[in-house]
Amino acid sequence: MTLATYITLTRLVITPFIWVFYNMGHAQTATILFIAAAITDAIDGYVARKYAQVSNVGKLLDPIADKVLILSVLWLLINSGFVPYWLALLLITKEIMLVIGGAILLSRQHVVKARIWGKAGSFFLFIALSAGLAGLIILRPLLFVGATLSLIAGIDYLLLALRLSQGSNA
Repeated sequence: MTLATYITLTRLVITPFIWVFYNMGHAQTATILFIAAAITDAIDGYVARKYAQVSNVGKLLDPIADKVLILSVLWLLINSGFVPYWLALLLITKEIMLVIGGAILLSRQHVVKARIWGKAGSFFLFIALSAGLAGLIILRPLLFVGATLSLIAGIDYLLLALRLSQGSNA
């Protein structure tokens, strides 16, 4: 396994600790852990490209780690009122559909790398969820920006999957 993959895996390892600290009333620690986990998203990609560690495993694990981190914190913040229940369900449903689509594409030997809409959506969701963990309700509109970009990314991915399934290159 590569260094980039280990960095990606740290995002998965950190996620349950965010829940633990937040639920114990240590929102500041949970926020710091979430920000650290979000930063690993940029670091693992940089390391993978700089040191030629880009792999199909990394292309698969990176978005899964992002989804686990973002969706678990979305769910965590429903009770605080920062994230509306309907929005969390919408994003969770979209992500489940993307994972299923990704598995189908993978079975056909296609691995889709991250695209600009997904990266932008993740960026805004990371900022918004950091604010939510920290109790900064004033930044809640960023949640809707991130969710909108994330939904656009889902449509983009669906269109790409359709093109790939019809045999054309993307």
